[in-house]
Amino acid sequence: MRIAFLLLLGALLVLWYIGRSAGNKTLPLAETRTIAPIQVDPALLATASKDTDSDDLKDWEETLWQTDPTKKDTDGDGTDDGVEVTAGRDPTKKGPKDILPKESDGYSAKQLAQADTQVQKLSATDVLARQTFTAYLAIKNSGAPTPDKIDAALGNILDQTNASGLPPVYKLADLHRVPMGDSASLKNYGNTVGNIINQNDAVFTYNELAILDQAVTNDHPEYLSQLGTAANSYTAIANGLRSLAVPEEMASIHLSFMNNFYALASAVSHMKEFPNDPILGMTSITRFQQSYEAMSNAATALVVFFSTHNITFDPTDAGTALINL
Repeated sequence: MRIAFLLLLGALLVLWYIGRSAGNKTLPLAETRTIAPIQVDPALLATASKDTDSDDLKDWEETLWQTDPTKKDTDGDGTDDGVEVTAGRDPTKKGPKDILPKESDGYSAKQLAQADTQVQKLSATDVLARQTFTAYLAIKNSGAPTPDKIDAALGNILDQTNASGLPPVYKLADLHRVPMGDSASLKNYGNTVGNIINQNDAVFTYNELAILDQAVTNDHPEYLSQLGTAANSYTAIANGLRSLAVPEEMASIHLSFMNNFYALASAVSHMKEFPNDPILGMTSITRFQQSYEAMSNAATALVVFFSTHNITFDPTDAGTALINL
């Protein structure tokens, strides 16, 4: 029952997230890294609004309250479950001692307070489901849950979710910085960076978003292993960049380049978990797009730096890999 609820609520939150993101400007990416719009299943929306026993609690709400979705009055005290919830009473316990504790953000479901207390074991979808329901209760207790109130509450929760689970970010102090040196030294640095990229260049033939789309939409979970391979390649590039001696004047650009490869590895790794944790997977798509664009911008900045210092690479030089990113 609990798993079915999480799948439903997770899917609904993903659909809301898609709708919310649709109004935002799409990041400029190569055509091979775009994804077709996800179609909303009408049956899913119908399931979300279903109230089998007509007690003003949706069936998915009954799951959280641990009430019977086929009985209007689960505890048999003469008051419908939905009326008790609105009044701040426990719908699974007969009165008069059935008042729920009131928290600063509204009444919380008993199930949320008791189950899965070890939060570190919860997925991002689990956590978001609980936060969303708590916010929903707060809105419901403060009056009618209007679309604007719900959208604002969900937006705040999702923004917090986006800020969690990010990879570590390295600083300039973490790099091995050296004096810039002469033209030969700069060119050697560029070729070394190019070699690191070339050793893992297969990752740039991947279409991570299309792989995820095929795995989820067309039910091919075996495709997800390709995302794991891509994540490993991004990590290998980042680790290689971190091991280099970096010319002082190029350190800031190099740092951005390196950190965004780590970010790509993290995002793709989390996208792989989409079937089990749809919220983590969906937010990771946005992170992937942002990180890929930032990585490409850093690569362009490196090329410009070389150009302004009259460093050129022959077609056979490894440094040309930067131009092709």
